[in-house]
Amino acid sequence: MSADDAYQLISGYGAYITSVATDGVLANWNDVAGVNFEKPWWNSDIVHEMNVADHLFYITGDLTMTSVEYLFCLFFNKEIMTDNNLEFPYDIVREGKWTFDKMKEYAATISVDLDGNGHMTIKDMFGYSTDSTNMVSGYMATFDAAVTVKDEDGLPTLAISDEGFINRFLDLYDFICKSSSFVYRSTNEGSYVGDNRDSAKLFSEGRALLVAEILGNSAAMRNVEFDFGILPYPKYNEEQAAYHTTAWDAYNLFCVPRTAPLDFVGVVTENMAARSYEEVLPAFYEKALRSKYARDKDSAEMISIIRAGATYNFGVVNSPHIGRPGHIWRDLISDRSNNIASKTGSNARAMEKSLDNFLMNTYINAD
Repeated sequence: MSADDAYQLISGYGAYITSVATDGVLANWNDVAGVNFEKPWWNSDIVHEMNVADHLFYITGDLTMTSVEYLFCLFFNKEIMTDNNLEFPYDIVREGKWTFDKMKEYAATISVDLDGNGHMTIKDMFGYSTDSTNMVSGYMATFDAAVTVKDEDGLPTLAISDEGFINRFLDLYDFICKSSSFVYRSTNEGSYVGDNRDSAKLFSEGRALLVAEILGNSAAMRNVEFDFGILPYPKYNEEQAAYHTTAWDAYNLFCVPRTAPLDFVGVVTENMAARSYEEVLPAFYEKALRSKYARDKDSAEMISIIRAGATYNFGVVNSPHIGRPGHIWRDLISDRSNNIASKTGSNARAMEKSLDNFLMNTYINAD
């Protein structure tokens, strides 16, 4: 506010940095010369989604490795799969047939009461392991269940009352919350390498066929005693054109203070992103994810598919500021509730009002 030009480029936690735009202190990336969003080092989907009323305050891409590390994916235990005469799903993915139903078929084959106490607990073996929060959120993008869609004027509108959004949630709820014999659901929140989630522990100790994860956590699996592979989150059905994913919301978004010298910032930022794409990303992608941790060429190909399917939705990116519509699925599953009508009915009206206010204060009246 004092215009002292202390900072010229800001990188922030995706879920929270977006609140800064409401203070009117950010420059519009559309006014920053020298940045070419047609280039492959920028994520074109987030540029489209976040560009509202000709104002674009946040971008991301290969300028940050979190754009790759934090993408949702699945790991699978090859030994469990082989022992149960299951086909590695790589060809199924390539054929476009790695669907939610197919994943459920795989998961349902593994349910072993290892300690023989008649109850399935973390000490037993499951077909699928997940937390109830972040890894659940990833399925919105995976199932093409948009929280917001743009109207004819290019303004985001809530889509959470759409039949597809509701039915997809109910299918996911039934799988995670009603399949306790072969689905392990931990209540502690999933995040990045070093956390102690029960869902990750179950997999790393060899008691889960599949685990919902983020790509960067493959590094945490390098010392496991079994071989594992990497897969994309499944399509909702075969009619879905492509595999989609998104990133855990701690990925970095970049913004520019209005006081910054915009031409200078544009040139430097564009060149940093280009060099990252040309030099840093290949080193990270090829030597780390696709070699040291991916374990096989097939998983390396799967990582390429996952990265190519990265999408972002305005309502998810800005969820904390508009009544949490992007958190509906995870909140309900965390509460073991399928009462989505309460979230998409009367609660939706409050979210719509929050969205309208957010758009008016942040974008429409930005100048």
